[in-house]
Amino acid sequence: ILGRSWSFSNGGSDILLIRTDKYGDTLWTKHYGGTGNEFTNGAIKITSDGGFVFAGNTTSFGPGTPAGFNWYLVKTDAEGNTVDFDVFHSIGSATLDKEENILYFADNSNTLDSITIYKKDLNTKLLSPLSLIYTQQRNEELQILTTQDYIYVSGGFLGHIATFGDTLIDSGFDYNTFVAQFTKSGQFNWIRIVEDI
Repeated sequence: ILGRSWSFSNGGSDILLIRTDKYGDTLWTKHYGGTGNEFTNGAIKITSDGGFVFAGNTTSFGPGTPAGFNWYLVKTDAEGNTVDFDVFHSIGSATLDKEENILYFADNSNTLDSITIYKKDLNTKLLSPLSLIYTQQRNEELQILTTQDYIYVSGGFLGHIATFGDTLIDSGFDYNTFVAQFTKSGQFNWIRIVEDI
């Protein structure tokens, strides 16, 4: 169980990880973070050695802290003890790929009218930009998920003009909710837009 706690923390809020048995009884509880605030978007997977890797955001570690949010990636052993962690500047939505040891995330930390889709290899810690989305005005409520072959990004944006990869979209709406499909290499495939009233 992955969540956020103010009761079990080093200051502010921490990411909370609870392991249970098949009956739901708690085996152990761990919290992760520093003196600022940490929270998770629910991106977690079990590793081949029985441990966990999960993603969240932190104001305790990394560039610009405590002023801004940074991505916070944590790898634990089977008992929840931290084995490794990585911090880099970004905010948005993330998902851990089920087939690979890869984190995909949609980031809108640089400007409110652009979204960058990134891939981060959790073994080499290599960070690679895959694709860009430009919106006419502010974008928000980003979500990202992956399947075996594709990346899906959803969210909302203001203004009727947006660019997905090299494709210019005119939705005809001032308030938009969208779902877009990309390949794992970042190639834009399609978008579906509905008017958000």
